[in-house]
Amino acid sequence: MKLYYPQYIAEIDGVKVSVFITKRGTNGAWHTIVSTNTNLSFVKTIEIYNIRWTIEVFFYVKSIVMQSVTKKFPKNQGVRSLTLQNHFP
Repeated sequence: MKLYYPQYIAEIDGVKVSVFITKRGTNGAWHTIVSTNTNLSFVKTIEIYNIRWTIEVFFYVKSIVMQSVTKKFPKNQGVRSLTLQNHFP
């Protein structure tokens, strides 16, 4: 399966950006990735995006767990800390 990702350099609100428009195969959906670093290749941009997404998911899950713990243990019951272990590859 082929991945198409033409790159365009554009300016948005006075900021130079690199725009990648991606499509997997001939019937795939189109996706757009915008980066303010115009020197990055498509592969490097995707690698950075993947790392960022992993961090976002981790903090989202952490916030859900902390909300749950806060509801179960009100402040006066003294929950001092909660450790989450990150098992992302």
